[in-house]
Amino acid sequence: MGFSSTSWSATLEVEHECGQIRVGLLEIGALFYRLPDGRFSGIDQDILEALALRTNCQFKPRVESQARIWSQIREASLDMSMSGIKTIEREEWATSVPYFSTRNYALISTSLSAQEQTAAGFLANKNLKMAVIKGFQHGRQYNDFVTNLRHQNRIYEVADFASLIKLLQVKRVHGILIIPTSYIDLSRQKQLPESTVLRDWYPNDAFVAGLYISKRTISPKSVQMLQTALNGMQADGTLERIFARYVGDKLAKEMLLDPNQLKSLGQ
Repeated sequence: MGFSSTSWSATLEVEHECGQIRVGLLEIGALFYRLPDGRFSGIDQDILEALALRTNCQFKPRVESQARIWSQIREASLDMSMSGIKTIEREEWATSVPYFSTRNYALISTSLSAQEQTAAGFLANKNLKMAVIKGFQHGRQYNDFVTNLRHQNRIYEVADFASLIKLLQVKRVHGILIIPTSYIDLSRQKQLPESTVLRDWYPNDAFVAGLYISKRTISPKSVQMLQTALNGMQADGTLERIFARYVGDKLAKEMLLDPNQLKSLGQ
C-alpha cells in the first residue's frame, strides 16, 4: 500500500504488548486518499504512523468499503477502523476513541430553485434524490433527513466516495452529503462536480469521529494504550499539525475536540 516500513515498525518500550492490529481504511477526501503513483496519504495514515511510534502496536492496514469495515469488525475479522462516527449501536461491539469533530454539508445542484436548495424544500419535492455511502452515519439531524428520503425511495446507496461523486456528476442525484475534509480535497484537486453549491442545512449537527476498536479481538489494555497515545497527540499539538497539513490551519482548529467534548466522552 505504500506505507513506510520504518515508521510503521518504530515503537516505544511499554509494559503491555499490543501486537498486530488489522485496520480498515476508507478512501475519502483528505482523510485517506491514493496518490497518482499508487501510494496512499492523508490524515488517517499519518495518525496511524504517529500511534505506531508512541505504542508497540503493529498496524496492518487494508482498504475497504465502509459497509465491509463495519461487518468485518462485528465478525471479528477486522480489529479497528479510522474516522468512525460514534453511535450507540456501534458501542455494542466496538469501543470508540474519537480524535476529531466535524459535521456534514449538503452539496447540491445549482439547477434547483432557491427553495429546493433548503432542507425543507428538498424534502418537499418528491422528484429530488440524494446519494449516500452505505454504512455511513451523518449526524442526528442529517440521519433523520436521510431516513425520511429513504422511506420515499429517494436515496441511492453507493459503496465508496468516488461513486458518490460520480452520481452527482452525471446528474443521477440532485445532492450528496459531504464533510469539509472531503470538500477541501475535491476543491484542491479541481474535481468538484460542475454546477454545484454547498449548503449548510444543519449548522449545529456536529459529531465526533475516530478509532473504532473491536471488543472481541482487542484487549482493554490495548484500547487504553491507544487512548493515552491520542490524548498525548492532542495535548502536544501533533493532531492539529496533522490536520493542518491536509486542510489548513483554520479547519484544523475546528476539527480538534474541545475540553467540553472530551469531558462528555468521559476522557
